[in-house]
Amino acid sequence: MSTTVLFLVAVAVIAANQAVLRLAVLRRSPWAFWPLQVFNLAIACYLFLYGIPGFEADYARWFGIVIGLLLIFRIVQNNMLRQRYLRAEIEEEREEERRERARELAERLARESEEGGSPDRLA
Repeated sequence: MSTTVLFLVAVAVIAANQAVLRLAVLRRSPWAFWPLQVFNLAIACYLFLYGIPGFEADYARWFGIVIGLLLIFRIVQNNMLRQRYLRAEIEEEREEERRERARELAERLARESEEGGSPDRLA
């Protein structure tokens, strides 16, 4: 595999990592998120085992390890960001449910007071 192809694959992986958590459509989709995470892990393992292909220097092995560690860090960071987004969405849904229940209770209280009923019957 040529170094140009490897460079383009690296750029594509970095771009995909940036896009998957910044675009709401991709952020909500496990079909976009998890394959990218697996791909990050596969590339990191490859770099740990074989280093950077076509890069022949005494310290080339260390470059592969450092880039592999950066990909592992990116996996952890992606997971943390996704969990934060999912928690925020769940909290937003819960808040909307609370508002809806409060609105229903207020309407019920208004009806009861118009009918002259006792508020004790609401429970």
